Amino acid sequence: MDRFETLLRRATLTLDLTLGLVLAGLADLAITAWVEYLSHPGLSFVAAYHRGRQPWTSLGIGAVIAGTSVAILIGVLLALLEGSWIRRILALAVLTIGLAWWLTALGVLPNPDLEGPDPIGFAFRQVREALIGLLMPAVVAALLVVTPRRERPSSRMAPVHPDERR
Repeated sequence: MDRFETLLRRATLTLDLTLGLVLAGLADLAITAWVEYLSHPGLSFVAAYHRGRQPWTSLGIGAVIAGTSVAILIGVLLALLEGSWIRRILALAVLTIGLAWWLTALGVLPNPDLEGPDPIGFAFRQVREALIGLLMPAVVAALLVVTPRRERPSSRMAPVHPDERR
């Protein structure tokens, strides 16, 4: 096994671990919201999420942010190194979306709801933006890596019917 294959295996293992971190963070957020929901009758599940206790809510959000960010970087790196042209284009789109979220969370891009550079606070208050800007691109980056690749390019496919030979 050469060094490039070893690098690809380690990067794929790291991608798996970061996706596990994302799932652990999401489980933490769901459990914390569920506990608040059960403790306060009459609250909706969303209101229970926003009432979340510290430090568990921040730990869950931090795990999701860290896991999705690393998954985006590793998925894009692997897609750029060994992917086809369409995977490379999708990887650049995924990287652009993740980078836009981070630039907004750090205050570089304007957002009236953000008070200073606070990625965890931004993800807590703007859940939809975190889902669209981090979680979905991380899933797409992981899919770019784990989906099977064609052995041959599709332009060299054999004819379907034997009488179609030219």
